[in-house]
Amino acid sequence: MKLNQRIYDYALEEKLIERQEITGDRSVELYSLNDYQDIYTEFTNQGKFAVWSCVDGKNYRLFLEDGYYKKLQPLYKQSINQIWLDFWDECDKAVSKFRSVIMPIMLVAIVVLFLGGTFFLQDYPSVQLGVALGVAAVFIGFVLVFRARINKRINTANAEAVAKIKKNMGEKTFERLLNDQRSYIDEFFHYDDNNDDLVSENNESLEQSDTVDNDSTLNEETVDNQKENETK
Repeated sequence: MKLNQRIYDYALEEKLIERQEITGDRSVELYSLNDYQDIYTEFTNQGKFAVWSCVDGKNYRLFLEDGYYKKLQPLYKQSINQIWLDFWDECDKAVSKFRSVIMPIMLVAIVVLFLGGTFFLQDYPSVQLGVALGVAAVFIGFVLVFRARINKRINTANAEAVAKIKKNMGEKTFERLLNDQRSYIDEFFHYDDNNDDLVSENNESLEQSDTVDNDSTLNEETVDNQKENETK
């Protein structure tokens, strides 16, 4: 799974917090988000304190805001990160399936429109327009329906990942971390002393991950929310 590719090379080896060897040839490297102020500001302003990055589907880099990591460190131990890598693999399969189905259909639609406009309906511009609109409507409708199915698959995988994490940690630990997360968010996002406007809002939760945050989606965007959401 490719995630936040543009920040992957930000990581400096000498600032590595921990390297986790997962399974096979996959790994997760943990870095402090605070060490990279430009991306720190960008992501924390979006309410993201844990940012996954990957360019090859094997070597992952996880940037963590210092205070958040200190308070929620159990969420990023090796056994938990392995669950998330399995989740990213499932997202990758879903996105690949979306592309493998949509691209041929798009090609067929283009060929139909080209042949119809060039050879069969060139003398009937009004009919030609109607056919073009019809093909476009069918194609868009199919994309929307198929994308909804893929998103459902990703959401299901996300829920299963959270359930595995909850089982791995135990009910009490999971609930404690959930409360710790909420309290940290309350501490981090505060009101400006000069006005009553909230400086920023957080949209992360242990119960609802994003995911897909990420630079890859079903549409050449995805899931970076999907998850990018995770239980972060």
